[in-house]
Amino acid sequence: MGPRPYSVALLADVHGNLAALRAVLDDLRRIPHDRLVVAGDLARGGPRPAETLDVLRSLGPTATMIYGSADRAVADPTAIEPGTRWVQQAIGPAQMVWLAGLPFDCRITPPAASRPATTCSSSTPRRRTSRRCSRWSRTGRACWR
Repeated sequence: MGPRPYSVALLADVHGNLAALRAVLDDLRRIPHDRLVVAGDLARGGPRPAETLDVLRSLGPTATMIYGSADRAVADPTAIEPGTRWVQQAIGPAQMVWLAGLPFDCRITPPAASRPATTCSSSTPRRRTSRRCSRWSRTGRACWR
């Protein structure tokens, strides 16, 4: 039997659900993977946004975080939507700055060109503010919305 194929663990839409995030991370400790990508919508929509971001940030360089549309809203200090304002107050300015600094996408290039490279995003590859993706992009990259 040959070497294990390159694998990526991809999480998305955590939405401040700390219990679910912890359960998934516990499972991932038992599943071999080469890279972890957490794709957007990290804090808004769940009961524990600050603690969820603390856990995600504690993963350090072993994980790649990218932002989603909800993260953009939370990072915007001019946001007026009540749910977004609540999350902003819960996470504080330092976490808002961290969210604002996350990249839109990440490129995954397996070693030794064993597989083609791909790009992950929490939205459509073309529109950074889109909330929906109803088809494949022209480049052939999949959308998970």
